Amino acid sequence: MEGMILLILISAYFIFIPIFLILNVIRLHQRIDEIEKFLGRKTVINQQEPEIEIKPEIKDVSLKSKTINWEIEFGRKYFYWTGIFIFLFGIALFLKYAFVNKWFNETTKIVLGILSGFVLIGLGSRFISRYRQFALGLIGAGIVSLYLSIFVACNLYRLITYLPAFFAMILITGFGVFLTIKYDSIFLSILAFLGGFGAPIILTGFRASLFQAFTGLSLYLLLLNIGNLAINYFKPWRILLILSTHLTYGIFWMWIARFYHPSVFALVLVGIALFFFLYLYFLISRFNKPYRIKEVDYYLIIFNSAVFAGFVFYLVHGSFPLYKWLTCIVLAFIHTIAAMSLQRKENYDEGIVFLLLGASLIFLTLCFPFYFNGTNITISWVCEGLLIFWLGLKIPSTFLRIFGYFIFLLSVGRYSAIDAFFIRVYSSGFIKMIHFFNERFLTGFAVSVSILLSGLLALRRKEILKTEEKFLPSVLIILSNFTLFLALSIEVYKWMDDVLTSDAANVALSIFWAFYGLILLAVGLLKKIKLIRYFAFSLIGLTVTKVLFFDLFRFGIHRIVVSVIVGAILLIVGFIYHRRKEM
Repeated sequence: MEGMILLILISAYFIFIPIFLILNVIRLHQRIDEIEKFLGRKTVINQQEPEIEIKPEIKDVSLKSKTINWEIEFGRKYFYWTGIFIFLFGIALFLKYAFVNKWFNETTKIVLGILSGFVLIGLGSRFISRYRQFALGLIGAGIVSLYLSIFVACNLYRLITYLPAFFAMILITGFGVFLTIKYDSIFLSILAFLGGFGAPIILTGFRASLFQAFTGLSLYLLLLNIGNLAINYFKPWRILLILSTHLTYGIFWMWIARFYHPSVFALVLVGIALFFFLYLYFLISRFNKPYRIKEVDYYLIIFNSAVFAGFVFYLVHGSFPLYKWLTCIVLAFIHTIAAMSLQRKENYDEGIVFLLLGASLIFLTLCFPFYFNGTNITISWVCEGLLIFWLGLKIPSTFLRIFGYFIFLLSVGRYSAIDAFFIRVYSSGFIKMIHFFNERFLTGFAVSVSILLSGLLALRRKEILKTEEKFLPSVLIILSNFTLFLALSIEVYKWMDDVLTSDAANVALSIFWAFYGLILLAVGLLKKIKLIRYFAFSLIGLTVTKVLFFDLFRFGIHRIVVSVIVGAILLIVGFIYHRRKEM
């Protein structure tokens, strides 16, 4: 039943992707037609109107305007910040001296800290119009003073309980956001949100059920993130996005590591999914208007998807480990739908669309190891790669072809590292006579044939390939030959080792390598493909090295057979090259 569900979902997915990409191609063609019509009208207008030469206005920029006045620079900034630090340090020493000598009790200390914060904020607001940097420093110091006062009152002196302290921190954060918007300062916003995200970490002493604790934490973080994203929508301060995503997911991870229990699985999963969709929607929606995309935008999308997937896999593994494959398919559908919704916008970025589609294909690829085991994983991967690569040629889509290359490399890597050497084949009696028909060899054969078909399909449609992609079909054929060569080599050795001896197996391996190299060389000459001839040369060179430095010194009478046969094959190769003057 589960296998049928998996087959239906994957089939639906691969029906869904080409339809989406075909619609995308149609939309692009329509836009190209509209642009061509517009350019045609523009050309006619330009022919009717005389050209007016506009000379750019050249402004004389003196070198003096570019010179930095280090005296003013040090006086305004460096001395200023150093002065704030020393002043606050002196105040702290005074307060410490007063506390040690018990000039004030605990309540007085907290009141003094809160009053100092408001005084600093008031002074900063007073001077903001004339001395902006100086005033922002005072306001920032005041916000920090308020946060520290509440922290000390709750955690050290126990003057107030958790809930009043928590709501006080919310008010301070809201006040900081208000000042950020009022004075248009990223410095104040960072201070405010660092204090807001730090509140649930530094405040202790509150006891509640897991349901209440996670619900309260989620609602608090949701309010912080809504305020943060609202600011970032009008002010593209990406540092705030980085802070909110990293700190939110970090707080959730600390809570899960310390308090999580399977009884709140659904609540935790829904809560984290809420933030994932919030970030994803915001990152996509901001492309609805002209927006200059930077590398950090790609990073935020990758980080959001990767961390959310990690949370989901961790939670599902603890409660429903057999359904991790279904999680991968759901994540693949989510990212595909996100790519479609972004692609429908007028000012969308093609790189973001491909990034989301790439994430969906990666999640789809991950579902096979979670559902299958052994060689079934490799066969599933290479079949997926063949289908994706075929779609990339049919649509056509460079992105899908690149992902197909990636899947082929992944399949060959898994077969070479795991399937070829760690799959045990049990055979006896008649099965020994048909030794090659086993799970290990058939897996390698399937990988080789799938990659070979992709290479041949690419050669047939070579005109649609980009210039830098023209050589890759030949590389696919080489990769196919390498996989088949590895599979046959293992089976030849194992078969001869079972039937005769290990010495005979080594000799048979050398002879097989020589024959295989000769066949590849003939194919490379007939088809005039240099890469195949180079691979054949490498294989023949490997055979010669093995015969000269290994076989001739170990295998007794068997070395006569291997030297005669390999020597004869080398003579044939030399004769062929003497006959053919041009390659």
